[in-house]
Amino acid sequence: MTYTWDQLFTALSKAQKEFKPAPKDAANPFFKSSYADLESVVDAVRDALAKHDLCFVQKTKMTEVGMCLETILGHKSGQFISGEYLIKPIKEDPQGVGSAITYAKRYALSAMLGVVTSDDDGEAAMGRGNGQTESKQPVQKAPAAKKPAPPQENQNSDIPVCCGSKMMKSKYHENTWYCGKCKGSLPMVAL
Repeated sequence: MTYTWDQLFTALSKAQKEFKPAPKDAANPFFKSSYADLESVVDAVRDALAKHDLCFVQKTKMTEVGMCLETILGHKSGQFISGEYLIKPIKEDPQGVGSAITYAKRYALSAMLGVVTSDDDGEAAMGRGNGQTESKQPVQKAPAAKKPAPPQENQNSDIPVCCGSKMMKSKYHENTWYCGKCKGSLPMVAL
């Protein structure tokens, strides 16, 4: 079977010329950085996609490796492309899963459509850089959050202590610990 995407890619190339910049209008107070949130990314592309008969759908699904976000870009001709983004939430509660899905939607859509945004929060979350870059857009200051105490070594074991309680091993990152008491508000500490 041969797939053709000539109409889809022609329309996408025209739409990309009309994409507005996705402003960094959301703040990450923990890393003191700004980023373009999902709403900003969608607003930057919505009109141009519609004008050129393109649309996108994003849906979660379970696969053999876990939860994935599938992003589908379609054209009125019936041509489409799709991609999957593996979702691995740090916390398995509704807020943690919802946050991971929103993060995946933002990055998967930006990648599929070629929307350029700065990766301030992602870089800092991965321990690369300090999360601070110059922004051309004004950043709304979020209220200062109370920072939990830094992790301390427990005298009786190899498990670090934070906020007065033992940290837990991450399910997803080998030799990485997180604090369940402060709801993951500390950056992960690798031992």
